[in-house]
Amino acid sequence: MLYERLAPEMQQMVDTWAKRLGGVSWQRRGELLAQAAAPFGEVLEGDQATTASRGFLTAVLERMAPQQVDDPYLAALLHLSLRQDHRDLAAAYLEDHPEMSQLFEQELSEIDF
Repeated sequence: MLYERLAPEMQQMVDTWAKRLGGVSWQRRGELLAQAAAPFGEVLEGDQATTASRGFLTAVLERMAPQQVDDPYLAALLHLSLRQDHRDLAAAYLEDHPEMSQLFEQELSEIDF
């Protein structure tokens, strides 16, 4: 797990975000996570910023531990994860729900990771 390899300060930040996001929709979670990850782009450039942002997203998703995907917004977030098993869950969701592909693509275009 990526979370376990993070510095203690970063683990604390991830835990705080995972708890904070517990009661909101996956769509809103994506918006808030994009805002929380934005500072990585301010201190890092290019691929480093993207990897750091996606690493943050991945660690938060690990802490939230979604085992089943029943929401296109969750699928979009999982698709952006650095973990292959997360991306596989997103792909399986789209395979089972092809009618959601347009919403999925739209969500991906709006998430800045």
